[in-house]
Amino acid sequence: MKNRGVFSREITELPLGKIEDLNYKLTGFFSTLFDFGTINLFSTSKMDIIIKNVPDPKRIQNLIRELKRESFVVE
Repeated sequence: MKNRGVFSREITELPLGKIEDLNYKLTGFFSTLFDFGTINLFSTSKMDIIIKNVPDPKRIQNLIRELKRESFVVE
């Protein structure tokens, strides 16, 4: 989600099935100390998404991977 002023937002969604790969990174001392990082989602449609300042990015990455696995089994 991008805020563009007080009354404007841009929201981008990416279906789980379109996520081709994802990774996370912690950059710097404070990010590592407080476990905040950036998650990168790479899609099959080349609509990549970067999510910054994510708490516990490893857990979120694992959660997204698990949801992808579960959605694959259901389809």
